[in-house]
Amino acid sequence: MEKHTKKGMKSWGAKENVKSRAKRGKSSSGPDEKTLEVEKRFIEIARGNKKKIKTLILGATPEIRDLSLGMGFETTTVDISPRLLLALTNVMEHKDNPSNIFMVGDWLKLHKFLEKDSFDIALGDLAVNNLPYNLWDDFFKSLSYVMKKDGCFIPRHPVFNYPAETRTCNEVIQEFRRNNNSVMEMILELGLSTDYAKENYSHKEKALAWINIGKYDKQIKKHLTKEEYAFYSNMTTYGKDLITILGSEKEFLKQISKYFDLKDRKAVGTIGTTYRIPIYVFKNKKNIFSSIFRRPKK
Repeated sequence: MEKHTKKGMKSWGAKENVKSRAKRGKSSSGPDEKTLEVEKRFIEIARGNKKKIKTLILGATPEIRDLSLGMGFETTTVDISPRLLLALTNVMEHKDNPSNIFMVGDWLKLHKFLEKDSFDIALGDLAVNNLPYNLWDDFFKSLSYVMKKDGCFIPRHPVFNYPAETRTCNEVIQEFRRNNNSVMEMILELGLSTDYAKENYSHKEKALAWINIGKYDKQIKKHLTKEEYAFYSNMTTYGKDLITILGSEKEFLKQISKYFDLKDRKAVGTIGTTYRIPIYVFKNKKNIFSSIFRRPKK
């Protein structure tokens, strides 16, 4: 992850992008109230009768960090970008809570700096999709290692089943209005089901580059409300140098099933999220694969 992330770290941690991502609320890709309600319900089920809970947060997302801290859990956050981690920590409601632990680290090396069997719950908001597809197995293995047996991983993760036919920008916009889809879903549709994908999506790496998504700005601006356009504009600002790993749900579940069992799934449709970005609950298998790590290449 570190090698992969460094390629985009200059832009990912750039002041303009960090400032854009620090804007929370309805013009943010962060979880909204409906999403947080679902996540809280899943967390309460995962908690069971345990009095003391240790939560691992993958990424600096302030909303889920505040959710965990607000429930009285010791919360450890790991993110690869020092600048982004600090910026999003500063907008937290519970930033001064003594249980708010945060550190810079590589998600692929969790097993090297976090103790084995440490965490009851792990949360990630649009986190796994930042990792190259060929490194997902390494990540799930490292995560499984630091989580307790039967601990729960609760991510919000985008999935996309590729359309059979290419659609036009106008068709996507019409469906957006007709079916009351979210702005996030519209952006995903523009990126993956129009001619945009031919130039910007790698089927081999399952990677979508968002650098040219602004090409649709003039076409869609007149169709969006002020609130919706604020969301779209914010997404295209910090997403211009972003590469998102997007595959089908079948592919995602196959990858993670080696280390975790699927227990629940819920999709929420609002302005800041979409049914293409479900919330999952996975239970840690803690099998022999969780402790076998490859030797680093020299």
